[in-house]
Amino acid sequence: MKKILIAILIIVLAAAAIYAGYLLRKRIGGETGEPSGGGLPGGGLSGGGAGSFPTSTASGPGGGGVAGGVEAPKLQFADEVAGFYLRGEDDFVYARPDGKIFSWQAGTATELSTSTFAGLTRADFSYDGKKVLAAYENRIAVFDLNTRGWRALPDGAFGAAWSPTSYEAAYLLTKTGGESLAVLDFSKNNTSPRELAVSSFKDSVIEWPSPGIIMIRERSSVAYRATLWRFDLKSKTLLLVREVLGLDSSWSYASNGLVFESNVSRRGGTVSLVSANGRKIKDLELITLPSAKCASIFWPAEHASSTNNPGWLCGIPLNGEDFAIAALPDAYFMKSLYAADDLYFVNATDGEITLLASVSSNWFDVTKPALWGNKIYFVSRFDNKLYSLEL
Repeated sequence: MKKILIAILIIVLAAAAIYAGYLLRKRIGGETGEPSGGGLPGGGLSGGGAGSFPTSTASGPGGGGVAGGVEAPKLQFADEVAGFYLRGEDDFVYARPDGKIFSWQAGTATELSTSTFAGLTRADFSYDGKKVLAAYENRIAVFDLNTRGWRALPDGAFGAAWSPTSYEAAYLLTKTGGESLAVLDFSKNNTSPRELAVSSFKDSVIEWPSPGIIMIRERSSVAYRATLWRFDLKSKTLLLVREVLGLDSSWSYASNGLVFESNVSRRGGTVSLVSANGRKIKDLELITLPSAKCASIFWPAEHASSTNNPGWLCGIPLNGEDFAIAALPDAYFMKSLYAADDLYFVNATDGEITLLASVSSNWFDVTKPALWGNKIYFVSRFDNKLYSLEL
């Protein structure tokens, strides 16, 4: 009898172990490979390092699919990408994290710059893609695709951004009495910087959404309040737009912005549609980090050729639970939090949100999204590679 009871106990313990393993597997990845959770957009994946996260899944020769009958995103090439500019469908210029710059056309890569930089943090392209602004090791330099030459911004320059219509770049520079907001014209050689204003812009970044307006955003944390300023190029005046916890933002060609701010609890946050004067137009039913996961576009359009429907192309996490309890934006930018995104269009006029493609089940943490015609391109933060998706 004792032997029978021991046998029964062993069977029960084994069954319990199998069931526990099933529950753990379901909690981590789900039977379909999707992250846990659901409901409104806005969630993520958290873990201890890149090795603990899944690899983005692109379509192979036989295709593949995502919700709505859209083909699965396609990997463009093997290189990692720090920034890119679309010149046409599957025709672009890109910078690698090591600083080298390439053009890609008809499936062929051509090296444009052999220079390499340790610690490249940004690679932003001018309005027409013919110049590249590269930030690395507390230095910023501009590469000209026509002359294949480099020109540096003044030593100590930071937070730079291109004009939306010219080869001027705005930047910040620490000096006696504060930080200087200045502009340097890269359309000619030997031009001198033009100072616009001096104020307290410590550790800030610039966005230049329209010809007459420059936005200056202090880098933020959930631990303290940060400021967002608007500089009017015509009147030469500064206006305080927002001062909030965990500030993050992206501005549209229409001069309205998507602004994220942390909650008072320092967990999760709110994304609002805000005017350039600081007026809150609408709180949106989504959570994302606009500076990393949204790009200003016109929709529908062929590469911003239409002035209809200005807004943002955004990666918005599928489930809101992880982001709602995370210390944002710190957890995301410090890479202790990842997202499995779907792609949305957010209208800059009324804040209306439209689902374009559901790709979250393929494990894409969308950054640097861009649009050409009916095709979306983005870099996945899981592997820093460029993908495309035809709608």
